[in-house]
Amino acid sequence: MQQEVKYHWNSLEYKRVNLMNVLSKYNNDILNKKPAQDAWSAIQVMQHLMNAEAQSLNYMKKKLSHSVNIPKAGVKSGLRRIALRIAFALPFKYKAPQQLEVFPDYSDFDDIKIQWASQRLELQDFMEILPENLFKTEIWKHQIMGKMTIIQMIDFFEDHFDRHQKQIEKTLKIISR
Repeated sequence: MQQEVKYHWNSLEYKRVNLMNVLSKYNNDILNKKPAQDAWSAIQVMQHLMNAEAQSLNYMKKKLSHSVNIPKAGVKSGLRRIALRIAFALPFKYKAPQQLEVFPDYSDFDDIKIQWASQRLELQDFMEILPENLFKTEIWKHQIMGKMTIIQMIDFFEDHFDRHQKQIEKTLKIISR
């Protein structure tokens, strides 16, 4: 894995581990409680983040199995990434794609924690064996913004994580009153 990618990956993984440490102080009932009928519980937000990462890995694996000629990234993928970063900086709430909202009403934190760690390891292993030339290609696709590089994907994951970590903190503050 490229050094730059490894740096961004380690930053993202550090955030996940810290979040797990914070959430481990709460019981399953608190983590599964929704602050409102139409809102997600803290554990459902975790599952949403996991689903987004899992679908990204599945997309890249599928793309590699069908296509040997993946276009090099250019200005357009950079502009897509900037547009995503701006969208996340705005105070608007976005509707998640339907397939990223599928989770049970009640889940066990320890099970989700193990599953997410395993999933992250699978993604890391994928990047470790990826040929060097593919890191500069449009191998990943955001469902709305389009194709980007792996480092742009990790940057998106980090922005996505940061946004939803705030949501988790807000949810727990409301629930813990």
